[in-house]
Amino acid sequence: MSKILEVINERIGLHEDIGYTSLSKQELVAKTGLSEDKFNKEFKKLIYKNEVFYHIEKEKVFGFDGKYRDEEMETHRRYFTNEDKFLEFSKNFKEKEALKVELKNGENLEKEAKVKELSENAQKVFNTVKEISNNENLAYVEVKRIKNEINLKSEKPLEFEEIKAAMKELRDNKISYGIFVTKDIENEETKEKTIDKKYVITNSNSVLGKVLEKEKYKEELRKNEKVPTKEKDEKQEEKKTPEKEKTPKKGKKKTPKIPKKKKDKEAGKER
Repeated sequence: MSKILEVINERIGLHEDIGYTSLSKQELVAKTGLSEDKFNKEFKKLIYKNEVFYHIEKEKVFGFDGKYRDEEMETHRRYFTNEDKFLEFSKNFKEKEALKVELKNGENLEKEAKVKELSENAQKVFNTVKEISNNENLAYVEVKRIKNEINLKSEKPLEFEEIKAAMKELRDNKISYGIFVTKDIENEETKEKTIDKKYVITNSNSVLGKVLEKEKYKEELRKNEKVPTKEKDEKQEEKKTPEKEKTPKKGKKKTPKIPKKKKDKEAGKER
């Protein structure tokens, strides 16, 4: 029997009620004791012969730029040796994913109905975030970009205070949320770290939850590193005065010393 099949069957035997086993590819390779190349060749044969089936779960993730990308959840790779159980699981999984989409669409429709009852500025902010997020596949949009986009289309430009008031209105009604996102930056030469920070807005409750979780995790990692923020560094640089430009301390004026010969000449003149 194939070593891969042997490992999968052994693990499924521990969970016969669910009919599959979950582990990453790296874990499976390690448990078989095969080389990466030999594992890949043997695994392809098992798939071709319908002796092994696997299901990959992906999730939408986003980085500092807010751009969504699909990423495989390695720990959620499921292996089957029974085709019926594999097909049943796949069908149920698709139904659950469709339900998630339906619930998300329902949440969006509810927000769109609520925002119509708010101020004109709040509607402009919400709709601009929605448009940019959908068109560019973004989890959130930088607030200063929202301001610029609104003002490009408006006869009367909005001031930042007006944008802030609109965002507060949206937040209070649990429609949109403004939040800071951060990114650690390491100087290649000095290896010193700073934190880049920007203020963003999202219409998604789930994105808000993920950002809060990420930022909390980053903050815990930074506690022992003492990483200064980029903004603080700039302010500190402004406060620093170069040595040459420092103003001398005020005090009593010192009388300049007159050489002895010069003193004698001056004394002779007085006589």
